[in-house]
Amino acid sequence: MIIYNTNSKKHNYSNLIKMYKKKYFLTFIINCIILTGFSINAFAGEIVQFQQKNDNELIIINVPDLTKRKVFTVENPDRLVIDVSALRGKQTVSLGEDYKGKLIKSARFAQFDPKTSRFVFDLTKEVRIESVKIINKELQIEISEKNSSKGSKKNKKSKIYKIHKSDSPPLIVIDAGHGGVDPGTIGDDGSHEKDVVLWYARALASKLMGIKKYRVLLTRSDDNFIMLRKRVDIARKAGASLFISLHADSSEEDAARGLSVYTVSEKASDKEAEALAARENKSDIIGGMDLSDERPDVADILISLAQRETKNNSATFADLLVISLSDRVRMLPNSHRFAGFAVLKAPDIPSVLIEIGFLSHPQEEKMLKSKSYRDKVIDGITVGIESYFRKKSASGMN
Repeated sequence: MIIYNTNSKKHNYSNLIKMYKKKYFLTFIINCIILTGFSINAFAGEIVQFQQKNDNELIIINVPDLTKRKVFTVENPDRLVIDVSALRGKQTVSLGEDYKGKLIKSARFAQFDPKTSRFVFDLTKEVRIESVKIINKELQIEISEKNSSKGSKKNKKSKIYKIHKSDSPPLIVIDAGHGGVDPGTIGDDGSHEKDVVLWYARALASKLMGIKKYRVLLTRSDDNFIMLRKRVDIARKAGASLFISLHADSSEEDAARGLSVYTVSEKASDKEAEALAARENKSDIIGGMDLSDERPDVADILISLAQRETKNNSATFADLLVISLSDRVRMLPNSHRFAGFAVLKAPDIPSVLIEIGFLSHPQEEKMLKSKSYRDKVIDGITVGIESYFRKKSASGMN
């Protein structure tokens, strides 16, 4: 309430305030309740908006908390999935009669887990995610028809795989986990796993190329997403001698910290490893397929036969890595672990997944971003690679 007549006597002020209290207090409270209810309903109704952007379509998500977000597509049938931090209260989402686009068939909302709310958009055809941006505190996702000639040029990339002679230097494929719309673990200080491990991957590639005994291939050299089975495909088609996937860990236990090395196992070595594999393998949903479940009547038999020797070589490499890294950095107890990571399932390439440390641990998050710690990890991995090929040459390992 604003009183403009500053020349009024003191008792006039007093009478005015008393009158306001008696006559308008109840109305004031009712109005507050009505306004609060209106805000909630308005928020629920406008939580998702759709706009046309030239030949593309724009989905705008209006939620209070965008610190956690993930956008990906799923095939069979085609869907666009958007995960955000869990929303309170009951929310409903529908396409609405005013939707004028051609790519979305229907929309729905669900609570995916206690920390995550999920929007699912059923699609009329396969789409490409052109961009994911936060503008004016709104999450804006631009999509286009995937096979359209009018789509974004930056997404039209072709991969060329070169077949090398058997006497070529060993090819080391370095896989930086996550990327693009998939940030991976996000530390308390805001570090994204995808950025940290790419930094390590580039440093390792540079180190190995400097030795001039190896060829090196990165599954991704920038911030783009590659589905898990495609990462394995890149390594196999290139004729890789070793596959090294780099990740940063997270845990509900505040004290958890240290580096660990994983090799493939259909049965995880412990519950923590099993949960970690399940969490990482969720990235397969982005590509619409889980490699571990692909054609189970055939693939599982072939993998179990062909991978027996590869598993042995992977385990040897992992043990050598643990030895070389233990001299340099803090290790997680039982440092060599086993889990069903999809990226480790190439039947003919010795493969390891290295969790370089815990982004969920504040001190370790800070350490993981330091060049001194990174160099220790890179040196340890390099020594492990050198030891592996020396042992392979001496023992006649295939």
